[in-house]
Amino acid sequence: MLYLHTAKCKIPFIFSLFSTFIFSLTISGKVTDENGNPISNVNIYSVFSGTTTDDNGNYNLKLEDSNEITISHIGFEEIQIHPKNLNEIIILKKSTLLGKNVNVNSSLNKIDLYNTPSSVSLITSNELSIKPNNHFEGLIGQITNLNYTSGTSRPRYFQIRGIGERSHYAGEGPPNYSVGFLIDGIDFSGIGMTGHLFDVKQIEVFKGPQSTVFGPNAVAGSINITTNKPTPFYTGKMETIFSSDNGKTFSGAIGGPILKTLFFRLSGTKHSQNGFRENVFLNKDDTNGKNESFIRSKLLWQPINDISVSYTNLKSNLDNKYDAWAPDNNENLITYSNKQGKDSQKSSSNALKINLPEIMGFTSEYKFTNSTNDLVHSYDSDWGNDSLWLNEYGVEGWSYDYFDKINRTKNTKSNELTFYSTDIISNPILKSSIIAGIYTSIITQDDSAIGYLFGGDATSLESNFKIKNTAFYGNFNSKYSDNWEINLNARSENHTTIYLGTSENFYNNYYYLDVNLPEIDTTKLEKFFGLNISIKNQINENFQWYSSYSKGYKAGGINQYPYLSPESRFFDSEFNINMELGGRLSWKKINLIFAIFNMKRTDLQVQVSSQQFEDDPSSFTYYTSNAGKGTNNGFELEFGVNIFSNVKLNYSFGYLNTHVEEFSYPVSLDTVVTAETSYYEEIYEFAGNRELAMAPKFNSSLNIHYTHNSGLFVNGNIISKDKYYFSDSHDQMSNQYSILNLDLGYRKNNLTILLWSKNITDKRYAVRGFYFGLEPPNYEDKLYLSYGNPQEIGIKVSYQF
Repeated sequence: MLYLHTAKCKIPFIFSLFSTFIFSLTISGKVTDENGNPISNVNIYSVFSGTTTDDNGNYNLKLEDSNEITISHIGFEEIQIHPKNLNEIIILKKSTLLGKNVNVNSSLNKIDLYNTPSSVSLITSNELSIKPNNHFEGLIGQITNLNYTSGTSRPRYFQIRGIGERSHYAGEGPPNYSVGFLIDGIDFSGIGMTGHLFDVKQIEVFKGPQSTVFGPNAVAGSINITTNKPTPFYTGKMETIFSSDNGKTFSGAIGGPILKTLFFRLSGTKHSQNGFRENVFLNKDDTNGKNESFIRSKLLWQPINDISVSYTNLKSNLDNKYDAWAPDNNENLITYSNKQGKDSQKSSSNALKINLPEIMGFTSEYKFTNSTNDLVHSYDSDWGNDSLWLNEYGVEGWSYDYFDKINRTKNTKSNELTFYSTDIISNPILKSSIIAGIYTSIITQDDSAIGYLFGGDATSLESNFKIKNTAFYGNFNSKYSDNWEINLNARSENHTTIYLGTSENFYNNYYYLDVNLPEIDTTKLEKFFGLNISIKNQINENFQWYSSYSKGYKAGGINQYPYLSPESRFFDSEFNINMELGGRLSWKKINLIFAIFNMKRTDLQVQVSSQQFEDDPSSFTYYTSNAGKGTNNGFELEFGVNIFSNVKLNYSFGYLNTHVEEFSYPVSLDTVVTAETSYYEEIYEFAGNRELAMAPKFNSSLNIHYTHNSGLFVNGNIISKDKYYFSDSHDQMSNQYSILNLDLGYRKNNLTILLWSKNITDKRYAVRGFYFGLEPPNYEDKLYLSYGNPQEIGIKVSYQF
């Protein structure tokens, strides 16, 4: 626990009468661990001032505001405490279990994890500091009921509780996503490749409908990454990682005061790796390689206590290659493509937040974000070369050679104004607070694609989506006595999707043509209402439970294939009703978090695809259909216990059961000729009446961490995942698998050295599967797999100052 005592306090006036301009308080003392050992370089700071402890754990700080003081050090639980409660000795607890002081930053109410009435997985900077992962990709396996679809150089498409997209190729519809992905409040949904973890303070994964907070891009949940803020004292860190396959990562961060009320933080990362593939035709081992750089700059201006202005700028450049498939599915990770693929993302993003003082009983917060993202995704779509097709498959007299490329520009802009009640509305029975806000956003996405598009009917596509959102939302929180609390969130939203698409066909049936396909110029207008009601009961200081009812929504959209009928052009919005019962226990050395959920889905959206020509591996049409009704139910469990003072065990388990009703979708067009005219008739296939794609029955993570008093530590981790369907349009499945990771580290004061290994048994496991006809001469449908990374070892050295 925490025990504080002030060695020296100078209080010029009565504490409660201090204002921002006359407050002055000097505090000093000592910081130790639970064994009485002094801790150096502990950060102790408030809004305007800060310091660090010396080698003996001593500190001296002159405060110029009456805000809470934050006390933090890597490897220990962070503490917030008011100056009037200070004592002489500060005892920090090792960061072994998530404490009740860990706040959930992305919720409207800004409450701590143990008081959040929903299922949230939270990973703090202390956990990240002893892990080898430099990207969010490496954490997915330890988060319950979270999955992702590969097919890109970094994960872009996530599924929470079985709901989420698997891809977004050219012609696959508007940029609407089921899982939100935000970094410092900036929306990167569908383009989450930017999820590098250096200088990250906290990761929050919300599960279940979050539409009342995050809008239509969060019908399944939301992933939120928060990075470190500027501080009123100088601090920084450096980190270097060397790993298998020529992996190198160099990172650095520094921050502190520029002026008395103006603070900054600057961080950057440079990462490269060959990509664990060997292309025997091009004679290269980096055709799947990564070359990534990130720079983040932050400013915080706090002219007075109740006003603050924060600004974030993020620039990222992921100049990644892509070459991850082979016709023979070999497990030696050898590829044969003759053309280099690419999967790049260049982003420039800004976020501005202004907090204003109380006016008429409400404080207010204004947020503005904008983001410009340029993406390229290209690939050798036959995965081979002329020599391979001739020698192994007897293809001669013609070139079996295909290549697809998509250039995409996605721009987002949002404005949000939120009001928070400061005077709690109260009567003898109830104590209540109100939050109200307005949100607007505009998303534009321009695609320029070449290849065999729309099943071979087009060789080029120019498309533009423009999506406008306007929403009003509110939150009402009421506490009945000290044990019962009810919370109500509501959101009303107007959603407009505008689409313009033009496509051409320059080549067909071995002749060069110049055919303009029908232009698509259409608009879809929708209105939504989202709701979340929760009841929470604090049984005692160690245990609480909650029950919630939430209604989420996902916007409908427009199918882009030019020859679709008006009935098939649009797909409807999806709605779901989620009922959840959960609880949190924090007792002695045990932490337990659980949630049981039952979700009813209406007009659920399913992504399907169909190969149009057996001798063309890129002749796919994409279509989104509504499948009537579906169900998603299951539970999530996170358990942590300090078996001994230096041995910690964490176990998480997610169970998921899904079902989708039978649905139909068009797979091709048939030309019908009559005496008067000719027209296209859609040919339909049926799917569904089974589990959803990318929805494993279970996933689990077992982690054992041992720490020695000398600073040495060992970490062992087993991640397991059940089999699952790869797609909604076929019945091919992955295999169940488990992966073993092992780390050996040393931490002393601000220095951490980590020797790590991932997938230590060199397990082959599929992260993406396609089922179609590729191999001549018969082009039989076959399951093709892309594998996750093989065994990887490395060393990580980090130093914080």
